Amino acid sequence: MWRAFLDAKYEFDHVVIQGNEAAFMFSLTGTHKVEFMGIPASNKQIKIDGMIFFRFDASKIVERWEIMDILAAAKQLGVRQQLSAIRNAILEYAEVQTNVHLREKIDGLFKKHLN
Repeated sequence: MWRAFLDAKYEFDHVVIQGNEAAFMFSLTGTHKVEFMGIPASNKQIKIDGMIFFRFDASKIVERWEIMDILAAAKQLGVRQQLSAIRNAILEYAEVQTNVHLREKIDGLFKKHLN
């Protein structure tokens, strides 16, 4: 992420700190200057929303989880073929094929970004 968007700027919308844990909702904006997830540099300005969670022990981060809306980023970069390929690959998993509700949720998520 840092390499692909060298001019990345983060805006933190919500910050919650409780005990030894912290959570942040953020928006990242930047210019796609270097290959990102196999997508060649496009010089397009994009915005990615996400959340990040930390757990601390003393003053050190011991756990970190991050969630980012990569599908929205790919849509902004104009990579519909790659989104279709990702969707089809996920739908191939046996766990997805045997779970109708999961398959419908995944298909619905991708349709939203592919339309």
